[in-house]
Amino acid sequence: MIDVNTKLLGLIGYPLKHSFSPNMHNYAYLKNNLNYAYIPLEIEEDKIKNVLNSLKALGFIGFNVTIPYKVKIMEYLDDIDELAHKIGSVNTVKIMNGKLKGYNTDGLGFIKSLENKDIKIKRSKVLVIGAGGASRAVSISLCSRGVEKLYITNRTYKKAEKLSKEINSKVRKCSSSFKFDEVGKILKEIDIIVNTTSVGMKPHINETPIKTDNIMKKTDIVDIVYNPSKTKLIKETEKKGCRVVNGIDMLVYQGSEAFKIWTELESPVDDMKISLEKFLI
Repeated sequence: MIDVNTKLLGLIGYPLKHSFSPNMHNYAYLKNNLNYAYIPLEIEEDKIKNVLNSLKALGFIGFNVTIPYKVKIMEYLDDIDELAHKIGSVNTVKIMNGKLKGYNTDGLGFIKSLENKDIKIKRSKVLVIGAGGASRAVSISLCSRGVEKLYITNRTYKKAEKLSKEINSKVRKCSSSFKFDEVGKILKEIDIIVNTTSVGMKPHINETPIKTDNIMKKTDIVDIVYNPSKTKLIKETEKKGCRVVNGIDMLVYQGSEAFKIWTELESPVDDMKISLEKFLI
C-alpha cells in the first residue's frame, strides 16, 4: 500500500508502453514487503530539467533512464560512475542529498548473466554482433573484465570500426573490427558469440543475425533479445549442444543491479525473473 513513507522510483523515457521494468520492479517490491513504488514517466526532451527538479522535490530516491535519453541525461548529472563514463551512457540514477549520480547497469547485468551460467570471460575470444548502444555497454564491459580478444562486426562496417577503436583507446587494446561477410573465417576460434542487435525479436522470429552452420559446439551463445525468450539463434545453436543465454537474464540482472544501487539491499533476482517470465507468457 502506498503511503507517505513509500520510497519513490521512476523510469524516464519516451515511449514507455512496451517497457517491462515497472512490472518487474513493483512485483519484486510487493513479494518482499518493501515499501517502494516504481513509476513510468513518459517525458519529452525539453522537459528533462524540470522533471529532474521535480523528482528531487518529491523525494524520489532514484530512477532508470531508457531510450532516447541514456546519453542526454548525462548533461544533468552531478556525478557519473567510471564504467558509465567509459560506456558513454547512463541507465540508472541515484538521488542522494539532492545530487544525481549516474550508473550504467546494462553492462553489469550482461556480465552477471554470463557469470550466472559459469561462462568464462577472462582470456576468452568473443564475437559481438552489432555496434549500437547495447553493443557499447556489452563490449566495453567485456574488455574491462579481461577478454583476450574482442571482435566486433556490423552490417555497416564503419560503425564496428569506430566502436572498436574507441574501446582500444578508452579501456585497453583488446578489440578489432571484422567485416560482416567475413565472420565465418573466425568462428572456429570464438569462445562466446553475443548478439546485441534486434534481429530475431518479435515479429521477426525467423531471422538470425548470422548463419549458424559453422558455429562450434564449444561456443557459448548469448542473445540479448528477450522476446521471444528463445530466438532462432538460440534454438539452432542449442541443438548443436552450445550453452546458451537469453536476454531475460541480462534484463533481470541489469534491474537487480539498479535495485542494489537504490536500496543498498540484496536484490530479489528470482522474483524479478518470475515476473518477466509471467509477463512474457
